[in-house]
Amino acid sequence: MTDYTTRISIIKRNDWSHYIGLQFYSPAHDTWMNLKRISKYYGTYEEADQAYRELEKLGYMDPTLYRAAI
Repeated sequence: MTDYTTRISIIKRNDWSHYIGLQFYSPAHDTWMNLKRISKYYGTYEEADQAYRELEKLGYMDPTLYRAAI
């Protein structure tokens, strides 16, 4: 089993939709790849950023919390 580096980021789905998601770094592609959406969709980046900061204050931004859900 390969252990990939993970992070939680705000991901742009399209111009009017963003979400908070779990990403992993793929050395083969030398890029971060989306793995799992962990929030609802937000209409603007600012709304997603505000939700991210609130979740961060509560301690929910540790990627290891979501590894079991993969």
